Amino acid sequence: MEEEIYLKIEAYLNESMTADQKVLFESELKNNAELREELAVHKSINLHYNTRSWDSSNNSFNPKDKQALEAYFKSDEAIEIENKLVKARTIFTKKKKPIFFKYVLAAAASFLLLFSLVTLYGKKSYNELFEQYYNENELPSFTTRGTQINSDFDKGINAFKKQDYTKTVTSLKEYLSQHKDANPIVYAYIGMSYLQLNQPELALTNFDYLLTSESIDAPKALWYKSLVYLKMEEKLKLEETLNLVIRHPSQYKSEAAKKMLKEIN
Repeated sequence: MEEEIYLKIEAYLNESMTADQKVLFESELKNNAELREELAVHKSINLHYNTRSWDSSNNSFNPKDKQALEAYFKSDEAIEIENKLVKARTIFTKKKKPIFFKYVLAAAASFLLLFSLVTLYGKKSYNELFEQYYNENELPSFTTRGTQINSDFDKGINAFKKQDYTKTVTSLKEYLSQHKDANPIVYAYIGMSYLQLNQPELALTNFDYLLTSESIDAPKALWYKSLVYLKMEEKLKLEETLNLVIRHPSQYKSEAAKKMLKEIN
């Protein structure tokens, strides 16, 4: 008899009842408190593991969040959990242990909801990671000999500190054109400025200039390039570059690279 009730509940929730069956079932609900309670449990389960529940116009997720949720529920990991939950429901239904069954389902639903939210929202976005790892104050500071106050070099560095990245690029490129023996770290400032101006390809070009220079700071260019790929959300290139940073324990930002690599996977 209990199995028949569960089948009715499933048919009702899946909207597979005929119109007459639905009327009879809803009439029974009005007079049967236990049936209403069982229906509430099943609704809770379906809410937590049925992907269609996340398409409801009543939910508070923005479109990007909804896409992430939909992608997660289609993943092998979520499907495996869902299958286990369905299997558990079938087992306890057949054993006709409604009270124990109720608590098992409720616990499973809570676990799945918690697991999915931790998976999706405990993981930082690429933009959040960029804000976490990018720190322009960590760029090497240096002085040049023979430059005058208000020279293109000074203008460029001061503009960078004021986050006027367009002026930074203009001034430092002019400085480079006049000083062939300029410290290559200037390319780091130009590269970071291009990155902030949403011109990642030009940023990478300038970091490559630093990387191939004979400067003691040349290896730092790999970390700067990883920040570009992070902002571009190019995961494969980001992973490749981070692994280059990690390859040498003494490499600049090797520990930060290890941490970032874990956070994007």
